[in-house]
Order: sequence, then C-alpha cells, then structure tokens
Amino acid sequence: GEATQVAVVFAPVEGGTLVELTHSGFDRLPAGETMSTRYDRGWDRVLCGCYGTACRTRAAGKARAA
Repeated sequence: GEATQVAVVFAPVEGGTLVELTHSGFDRLPAGETMSTRYDRGWDRVLCGCYGTACRTRAAGKARAA
C-alpha cells in the first residue's frame, strides 16, 4: 500500500507538554480525503482519549504514592 507520514513534535508549555501531530501524504492516495478525515477523528481518540486517560491515571497513581 501507499505510505503516509506522521510527524510528532513535543514542546514544553506551562504545566505540561504540548503535543503537535501532523499526518500528511493523503493527497497521493485514491481515497485520501476520506482517509484524512477518518484519521483526524482517530488521532483525537488515540491522543486525547486513550493516551490522555493513561497519563491522568498514571499521574493520579503517583500522587497517591507520594
């Protein structure tokens, strides 16, 4: 299949870290526009939902242990 590119940049911000994700290369794919839309929603779910929940859970566990 055709490949796309994912770039992730981490930047310090007050109180944490800003994560900027850019997923590109869909313009080369036959169904690129549809795929891009689906991945946009998917990345929100992965980063905000799954990863965000894991980070909050880990932070809460560390706070209880302290």
